[in-house]
Amino acid sequence: MKELKDILARFSSARSRAVLATVVKTQGSTYRRPGARMLIEEDGQTVGLVSGGCLDSDLLEHARDVLKTNTAKIVGYDSTSDVDSIWGLGLGCPGRVLVLLEPSDSTECQRVMDFIESRLNSHSVGVIATVIRSESMHLAKVPSRALITASDILANEISHEQLKDDIIRDARSALTAGQSTNRIYEHADASVELFFEVIHPPTSLMIFGAGPDAVPVCRLASELGWDITVIDHRSAFARKEHFPDAAAVVLTEVGRMPERVFPTPETVALIMTHNYSHDAFYLKHLLQSPIRYIGLLGPTTKSNMIFQKLRQEGFSLTEEQIARVYTPVGLDIGAETPEEIALAIISEIQSVMSNRRGGFLRERKGPIH
Repeated sequence: MKELKDILARFSSARSRAVLATVVKTQGSTYRRPGARMLIEEDGQTVGLVSGGCLDSDLLEHARDVLKTNTAKIVGYDSTSDVDSIWGLGLGCPGRVLVLLEPSDSTECQRVMDFIESRLNSHSVGVIATVIRSESMHLAKVPSRALITASDILANEISHEQLKDDIIRDARSALTAGQSTNRIYEHADASVELFFEVIHPPTSLMIFGAGPDAVPVCRLASELGWDITVIDHRSAFARKEHFPDAAAVVLTEVGRMPERVFPTPETVALIMTHNYSHDAFYLKHLLQSPIRYIGLLGPTTKSNMIFQKLRQEGFSLTEEQIARVYTPVGLDIGAETPEEIALAIISEIQSVMSNRRGGFLRERKGPIH
């Protein structure tokens, strides 16, 4: 997410023309997944990565051609073929990659970047449906698009009525599933392929407790581009200068949930107040919200005492609620220092949000993406 934010920032402030490169399809083993982007400026400077560097020099040459012709193009790389040795790219990953290159000053590119920025700023999900291959200009041209949210169709450059309906239907399906995908449509002996890219808002992290050990958590989360809110009742700790990367630092009264804090199913929370009663208060309120992940710092004995306290107060804990509480918080990586603990916590949150177990990749059966 940080990479995408950096690209958006450079895109809006660029003083020269540039080319936006987007991975729109992959097969086999590849460094990046569809949706990865890189902004290539006229002077050769870049922001973001679409590979580990193996494609970059060749993409720079294609970008010059795009700037010269002012026309978008699709570039394909196939490292399963012997042609790779002719290119001299040495990709190293046995897979195929399709990359869309388009001039940044085109109306289509500007519209897409505005759409992405609006999704991030509004913390809402959207879908970009892009034509990446077409055998008939009557059906669609590359890179025609449709921009779709949960409640609206913000743009649709597809003129063919049946294809338009199919695209909107499948975009809604991708939106519901929350996963990007590619689809091929057959119409009158001609096929069209689209890339449905689901744009997710940045992860919203709420940190309850502004002690010194919360500082590296905030710093690491900011490196991932997460939106961070820090909450504490102590004026000496809840200070913006202690958390310069946080979107907000909220000073609140003891035993009160700030009115400006609105947990959603996409929100994750970390409770690290180092105070038993404060932890219990925040946990009780967060369990009544749709929040997906609640990390509770401290040993199992502490969390069991808090659960018992809540039950004694008449709060009925369901299995679904308890399943959302991760305590002791963090992956088991032998963390000891505040920085190591922060790494363990952020890694666990990332694994939960990605529906992964957080084990060794070498022990994973199947593709890593």
